[in-house]
Amino acid sequence: AVGYFRNFYSNQIEASVELYYKKMDNTIDFKDHAELFLNRHIDGEMRMGKSMAYGAEFQVKYNFENLNGWVSYTLSKSKRDIPEINDGIAYNSPYDHPNDINIVVNYELNKRWSFSGTWVYASGTPMSLPSGFYMQDNVLQVYYKEGDRNNARMPAYHRLDLGVTLRNRPKPGRRWESEWTFSIYNAYARHNSWTVNFVKDEKNKRIFAESTYLFGFLPAITYNLKF
Repeated sequence: AVGYFRNFYSNQIEASVELYYKKMDNTIDFKDHAELFLNRHIDGEMRMGKSMAYGAEFQVKYNFENLNGWVSYTLSKSKRDIPEINDGIAYNSPYDHPNDINIVVNYELNKRWSFSGTWVYASGTPMSLPSGFYMQDNVLQVYYKEGDRNNARMPAYHRLDLGVTLRNRPKPGRRWESEWTFSIYNAYARHNSWTVNFVKDEKNKRIFAESTYLFGFLPAITYNLKF
Protein backbone atom coordinates (compact mmCIF):
# COMPACT_ATOMS: atom_id res chain seq x y z
CA ALA A 1 0.00 0.00 0.00
CA VAL A 2 1.15 3.55 -0.71
CA GLY A 3 -0.56 6.83 0.10
CA TYR A 4 -0.27 10.60 -0.11
CA PHE A 5 -1.73 12.89 2.54
CA ARG A 6 -2.00 16.66 2.64
CA ASN A 7 -3.78 19.28 4.78
CA PHE A 8 -5.23 22.61 3.61
CA TYR A 9 -6.64 25.80 5.14
CA SER A 10 -4.87 25.58 8.52
CA ASN A 11 -5.59 21.85 8.78
CA GLN A 12 -9.33 22.34 8.42
CA ILE A 13 -9.30 20.10 5.35
CA GLU A 14 -7.45 16.79 5.18
CA ALA A 15 -7.06 15.03 1.83
CA SER A 16 -5.60 11.62 1.08
CA VAL A 17 -5.10 9.17 -1.78
CA GLU A 18 -4.11 5.55 -1.15
CA LEU A 19 -3.35 2.71 -3.55
CA TYR A 20 -3.27 -0.90 -2.39
CA TYR A 21 -2.69 -4.39 -3.71
CA LYS A 22 -3.04 -7.61 -1.75
CA LYS A 23 -2.46 -11.20 -2.87
CA MET A 24 -3.77 -14.06 -0.74
CA ASP A 25 -3.03 -17.78 -0.71
CA ASN A 26 -5.17 -20.62 0.65
CA THR A 27 -8.45 -18.87 -0.11
CA ILE A 28 -11.41 -21.19 0.54
CA ASP A 29 -14.70 -21.28 -1.36
CA PHE A 30 -17.48 -23.77 -2.05
CA LYS A 31 -17.18 -25.88 -5.17
CA ASP A 32 -19.65 -25.60 -8.05
CA HIS A 33 -23.06 -27.13 -7.24
CA ALA A 34 -22.03 -27.72 -3.61
CA GLU A 35 -24.43 -29.68 -1.40
CA LEU A 36 -24.88 -27.49 1.70
CA PHE A 37 -28.28 -28.40 3.12
CA LEU A 38 -28.00 -30.76 6.12
CA ASN A 39 -24.50 -31.78 4.99
CA ARG A 40 -22.55 -33.10 7.99
CA HIS A 41 -19.32 -33.16 5.96
CA ILE A 42 -19.37 -29.59 4.68
CA ASP A 43 -15.58 -29.47 4.46
CA GLY A 44 -15.78 -31.87 1.51
CA GLU A 45 -17.61 -29.20 -0.49
CA MET A 46 -14.75 -26.70 -0.20
CA ARG A 47 -11.87 -26.00 -2.55
CA MET A 48 -8.71 -23.93 -2.09
CA GLY A 49 -6.85 -21.48 -4.30
CA LYS A 50 -5.64 -17.89 -4.57
CA SER A 51 -7.28 -14.47 -4.52
CA MET A 52 -6.33 -10.84 -4.95
CA ALA A 53 -7.67 -7.40 -4.12
CA TYR A 54 -6.53 -4.00 -5.36
CA GLY A 55 -7.85 -0.49 -5.68
CA ALA A 56 -7.62 3.20 -4.86
CA GLU A 57 -9.12 5.11 -1.93
CA PHE A 58 -9.80 8.85 -1.98
CA GLN A 59 -10.90 10.82 1.08
CA VAL A 60 -11.47 14.45 2.04
CA LYS A 61 -12.17 15.36 5.67
CA TYR A 62 -13.32 18.81 6.73
CA ASN A 63 -13.50 20.29 10.21
CA PHE A 64 -14.84 23.84 10.39
CA GLU A 65 -16.23 25.64 13.42
CA ASN A 66 -19.74 24.17 13.31
CA LEU A 67 -19.49 21.83 10.35
CA ASN A 68 -17.46 18.64 9.99
CA GLY A 69 -17.50 15.31 8.20
CA TRP A 70 -15.90 13.60 5.25
CA VAL A 71 -16.38 12.37 1.68
CA SER A 72 -14.70 9.15 0.55
CA TYR A 73 -14.66 7.12 -2.64
CA THR A 74 -13.12 3.70 -3.22
CA LEU A 75 -12.49 2.12 -6.62
CA SER A 76 -11.57 -1.52 -6.11
CA LYS A 77 -11.51 -5.05 -7.49
CA SER A 78 -11.51 -8.42 -5.71
CA LYS A 79 -11.15 -11.74 -7.56
CA ARG A 80 -10.62 -15.40 -6.77
CA ASP A 81 -8.68 -17.94 -8.80
CA ILE A 82 -9.40 -21.50 -7.65
CA PRO A 83 -8.56 -24.21 -10.24
CA GLU A 84 -11.42 -26.56 -9.22
CA ILE A 85 -14.08 -23.83 -9.28
CA ASN A 86 -15.70 -22.04 -12.24
CA ASP A 87 -13.92 -24.23 -14.76
CA GLY A 88 -10.59 -22.74 -13.67
CA ILE A 89 -11.61 -19.21 -14.68
CA ALA A 90 -10.97 -16.38 -12.21
CA TYR A 91 -14.22 -14.87 -10.89
CA ASN A 92 -15.43 -11.95 -8.78
CA SER A 93 -15.25 -12.63 -5.06
CA PRO A 94 -18.38 -12.14 -2.89
CA TYR A 95 -16.70 -9.01 -1.48
CA ASP A 96 -16.18 -7.32 -4.84
CA HIS A 97 -17.78 -3.87 -4.80
CA PRO A 98 -16.05 -1.77 -7.50
CA ASN A 99 -17.57 1.52 -6.35
CA ASP A 100 -18.04 2.62 -2.75
CA ILE A 101 -19.06 6.14 -1.69
CA ASN A 102 -19.53 7.59 1.81
CA ILE A 103 -20.68 11.13 2.57
CA VAL A 104 -20.93 12.24 6.21
CA VAL A 105 -22.11 15.68 7.38
CA ASN A 106 -22.34 16.88 10.99
CA TYR A 107 -23.62 20.35 11.85
CA GLU A 108 -23.73 21.86 15.34
CA LEU A 109 -26.34 24.60 15.41
CA ASN A 110 -25.57 25.57 19.02
CA LYS A 111 -24.57 23.91 22.30
CA ARG A 112 -27.88 22.05 22.47
CA TRP A 113 -28.86 21.16 18.90
CA SER A 114 -26.83 19.20 16.36
CA PHE A 115 -27.72 17.50 13.09
CA SER A 116 -26.13 14.68 11.12
CA GLY A 117 -26.57 12.97 7.79
CA THR A 118 -24.89 9.99 6.14
CA TRP A 119 -25.28 8.73 2.59
CA VAL A 120 -23.68 5.49 1.46
CA TYR A 121 -23.48 3.81 -1.92
CA ALA A 122 -21.95 0.49 -2.94
CA SER A 123 -22.00 -1.54 -6.13
CA GLY A 124 -24.22 -4.59 -5.96
CA THR A 125 -22.90 -7.84 -4.51
CA PRO A 126 -21.82 -10.38 -7.16
CA MET A 127 -24.29 -13.17 -7.86
CA SER A 128 -24.65 -16.05 -10.30
CA LEU A 129 -27.46 -15.82 -12.82
CA PRO A 130 -28.74 -19.09 -14.30
CA SER A 131 -27.96 -19.56 -17.97
CA GLY A 132 -31.42 -21.00 -18.57
CA PHE A 133 -33.88 -23.66 -17.49
CA TYR A 134 -35.27 -26.91 -18.81
CA MET A 135 -38.05 -29.40 -18.14
CA GLN A 136 -37.27 -32.76 -16.57
CA ASP A 137 -40.16 -35.10 -15.84
CA ASN A 138 -42.46 -32.09 -16.23
CA VAL A 139 -40.53 -30.22 -13.50
CA LEU A 140 -38.64 -26.97 -14.09
CA GLN A 141 -34.90 -27.22 -13.49
CA VAL A 142 -32.41 -24.33 -13.37
CA TYR A 143 -29.24 -24.61 -15.47
CA TYR A 144 -25.96 -22.89 -14.54
CA LYS A 145 -23.23 -22.81 -17.17
CA GLU A 146 -19.68 -23.66 -16.13
CA GLY A 147 -17.49 -20.56 -15.99
CA ASP A 148 -20.38 -18.21 -15.12
CA ARG A 149 -19.91 -17.93 -11.34
CA ASN A 150 -20.71 -14.43 -10.06
CA ASN A 151 -21.41 -13.31 -13.62
CA ALA A 152 -23.93 -10.64 -12.55
CA ARG A 153 -24.70 -8.27 -9.67
CA MET A 154 -27.52 -7.57 -7.31
CA PRO A 155 -28.97 -4.02 -7.47
CA ALA A 156 -26.69 -1.31 -6.07
CA TYR A 157 -26.93 -0.60 -2.34
CA HIS A 158 -27.56 2.94 -1.14
CA ARG A 159 -29.35 4.68 1.71
CA LEU A 160 -29.59 7.96 3.63
CA ASP A 161 -29.47 8.16 7.44
CA LEU A 162 -30.50 11.31 9.30
CA GLY A 163 -30.18 12.28 12.96
CA VAL A 164 -30.97 15.12 15.38
CA THR A 165 -29.45 15.40 18.87
CA LEU A 166 -30.85 17.54 21.70
CA ARG A 167 -28.59 18.02 24.76
CA ASN A 168 -29.72 19.13 28.21
CA ARG A 169 -29.25 22.74 29.23
CA PRO A 170 -25.78 23.34 30.69
CA LYS A 171 -25.80 24.21 34.41
CA PRO A 172 -22.77 25.07 36.58
CA GLY A 173 -21.89 22.28 39.01
CA ARG A 174 -24.00 19.62 37.34
CA ARG A 175 -22.29 16.22 37.50
CA TRP A 176 -24.21 14.57 34.72
CA GLU A 177 -25.19 15.23 31.13
CA SER A 178 -27.98 13.82 29.03
CA GLU A 179 -29.12 13.98 25.44
CA TRP A 180 -31.90 12.76 23.17
CA THR A 181 -31.14 11.48 19.68
CA PHE A 182 -33.86 11.15 17.05
CA SER A 183 -32.69 9.23 13.99
CA ILE A 184 -34.02 7.79 10.75
CA TYR A 185 -32.33 4.81 9.12
CA ASN A 186 -32.87 4.65 5.36
CA ALA A 187 -34.77 7.93 5.18
CA TYR A 188 -36.08 7.45 1.62
CA ALA A 189 -37.02 3.80 2.25
CA ARG A 190 -34.70 2.25 -0.31
CA HIS A 191 -35.46 -1.49 -0.70
CA ASN A 192 -31.89 -2.79 -0.74
CA SER A 193 -31.76 -6.45 -1.70
CA TRP A 194 -30.47 -8.81 0.96
CA THR A 195 -30.79 -11.84 -1.26
CA VAL A 196 -32.16 -12.76 -4.69
CA ASN A 197 -33.76 -16.16 -5.22
CA PHE A 198 -34.97 -17.76 -8.44
CA VAL A 199 -38.53 -18.98 -7.95
CA LYS A 200 -40.16 -21.62 -10.11
CA ASP A 201 -43.60 -20.87 -11.53
CA GLU A 202 -44.71 -24.39 -12.43
CA LYS A 203 -48.12 -23.21 -13.65
CA ASN A 204 -46.75 -20.83 -16.30
CA LYS A 205 -43.57 -22.84 -16.91
CA ARG A 206 -41.16 -20.04 -16.12
CA ILE A 207 -38.61 -18.91 -13.54
CA PHE A 208 -38.41 -15.39 -12.13
CA ALA A 209 -36.09 -13.56 -9.75
CA GLU A 210 -37.46 -12.60 -6.33
CA SER A 211 -35.62 -10.02 -4.20
CA THR A 212 -35.81 -9.99 -0.40
CA TYR A 213 -34.93 -6.94 1.69
CA LEU A 214 -34.67 -6.53 5.47
CA PHE A 215 -35.34 -2.91 6.37
CA GLY A 216 -37.12 0.02 4.81
CA PHE A 217 -37.76 3.27 6.64
CA LEU A 218 -36.73 2.79 10.30
CA PRO A 219 -37.05 5.56 12.94
CA ALA A 220 -35.36 5.35 16.36
CA ILE A 221 -35.16 7.34 19.61
CA THR A 222 -32.14 7.11 21.95
CA TYR A 223 -31.55 8.62 25.38
CA ASN A 224 -27.95 8.90 26.63
CA LEU A 225 -26.93 9.71 30.20
CA LYS A 226 -23.33 10.55 31.07
CA PHE A 227 -22.03 10.95 34.63
